[in-house]
Amino acid sequence: MKVVPSLRFAMLLLSLHAVTAIVACLADMPVAAISVILALLASSLFFYLARDVFGIFAGSWTRLSMSGDELSVVTRAGVTWHGVVAETTVVFAHLIVLRIIPAGYTRPVSRVIFPDALGRGEFRELSVRLRFS
Repeated sequence: MKVVPSLRFAMLLLSLHAVTAIVACLADMPVAAISVILALLASSLFFYLARDVFGIFAGSWTRLSMSGDELSVVTRAGVTWHGVVAETTVVFAHLIVLRIIPAGYTRPVSRVIFPDALGRGEFRELSVRLRFS
């Protein structure tokens, strides 16, 4: 399954970061603290948009394939790694919080996948396979 940029995820990230920035600006804090918070928010927004939405970084996921409980991920750099789907993976009708434990590691790697990041049939197929695996 090819992973493409998700407009829904981009809008969600932008709106959540904007709300947080507004709350930080309205808080009774020194200007220096607000400036630091806004800089951190901007860097967070850039990082997650670049990695998860637009797939600019070398470690960004470009392809997923699932066989049984094992999932293979291909990154933008062409690196393929395999992992087991963690029990804490959550499947909703409008998004998947995919948690994979890479082979040789104990901590899971998490990504949020929206329906517009995969083909309609592919998102449904992945949802069903994750629910029943």
